[in-house]
Formats: sequence, structure tokens, C-alpha cells
Amino acid sequence: MNKRIYLILLIVGSALAIALVIFYFLWPFGSGGPKAPQPQPLPSEIPSQPFDPSRPPTLDTSDVPTPDINDPAERERQAQEALKRQGLDFSARQGSYSSADEFIAIRQIYPQSTSNLVAFLEDKRQSLIDKHPFYGASYGRTTRSLSAKILSGTPIVESKSAVVEVQTQVVTNDSNGSESISYERVTISYTKSGSTWLAERVETTPMDL
Repeated sequence: MNKRIYLILLIVGSALAIALVIFYFLWPFGSGGPKAPQPQPLPSEIPSQPFDPSRPPTLDTSDVPTPDINDPAERERQAQEALKRQGLDFSARQGSYSSADEFIAIRQIYPQSTSNLVAFLEDKRQSLIDKHPFYGASYGRTTRSLSAKILSGTPIVESKSAVVEVQTQVVTNDSNGSESISYERVTISYTKSGSTWLAERVETTPMDL
């Protein structure tokens, strides 16, 4: 009887030992045990910020020096850029008009012109009205300024006169219904009145591409 009890105890002990060994190896992966360490993603696997084309890229300007407006070179640069922008605007306006409103758009540049140039431009407008009356077939031009450069008058800060050359693209809608594209060179002579640059002469010539 005792041998039988010993045998049963031996079997039960062996079963418990086997169960403990199995539990030891499987326990870390159970729901109640510690979590196995998760592998870290490689740098190439980390998702980047989605690209948004509507937002410009952020540029680091911390090392870019702020222009000193008291620096003579910076003042001259700004003065030249301002005069070139004025020339670009003037060239586009003086060459954009339509017979539908009796070429009234030409008058937009009168405030930027001397009295002599205003008289010249008004004569030009009247000539266009005679050639293309508003009750006739529609005629018009649209001029787009492409680039500008200063031919003379530098340094602009100290000068009283300057010449700016502007290259333009012209789309002409003729009275016969046709449309054509051409390129022109607009040369503007400026004179300074106080601190304001006024156009005193404008000359337009075709460009050979």
C-alpha cells in the first residue's frame, strides 16, 4: 500500500515539475506576463510629414543678415528695383487698350508722365479712335512686361534722369478677328520731379527673336 502511495506521489510530482517547466517557458508571452520588447523602427521606416503643396517650405533665415537701409549700396539697389518695377508697370499699361472704350486705358499712365508726354499720348489716343472707332469692329492690344533693365542714370539715388528698357509681349486682337503675338522693346526716359520719377519720353520698337 505504501509503495502504491509513493508511486502516485512520484507521478503527481513529475507532472507538477513538467507543468512548472512549461509555464516557465510560456509565461512571458501570456496575457498576464511582461510584454516582450517591441522592435524599434528603422529611420527609413518612420513615416515623414505628408507633403502639402499649398504650404511653402520653411526656410531657415536665421543666418541671413537683414539688409541695412542706411547702407548706400542697399539704398541704390532698392532705388533701381523700384524704378524697374515702375518701368514694367508703365510699359504694360501704355500698350494695353481697346476700341470698345475709346482707348481710355491709355490715360491710366498720365499721372506717371510729364505734361509733354501726356499731350503726346493723348494725340496717340485720338489717332487710334479715328482709325478704330468704338462703333466699328473691335480692336485691342494686351501688353505683358517680361523684363526691365536700366540703361543709364546710375546711381539712381543721386540722378535726376534715367532710361529704362523693358521687353514686352503683345497680343493684338485685330478688327478682322485675327489674333497675333509679337514682342516689343519699350524704352522709357525718366526725369525726377522731387522724389518722383516721371516718364518724359517713350519709344516702342519691335523685337527680332
